[in-house]
Amino acid sequence: MSLKHYQNIEYGMTIPTVTIALHICEVLGIDPREVDEWKDRRQPL
Repeated sequence: MSLKHYQNIEYGMTIPTVTIALHICEVLGIDPREVDEWKDRRQPL
């Protein structure tokens, strides 16, 4: 991943693909389900 692509994700200009998002979480040592911006916002039925 290029620095420009990473910066676009960091600044909210683009949404990472699932593969890239999981890789970022692995590098940072965090659980992807805990990232607020990636949580499902739909109301339960």
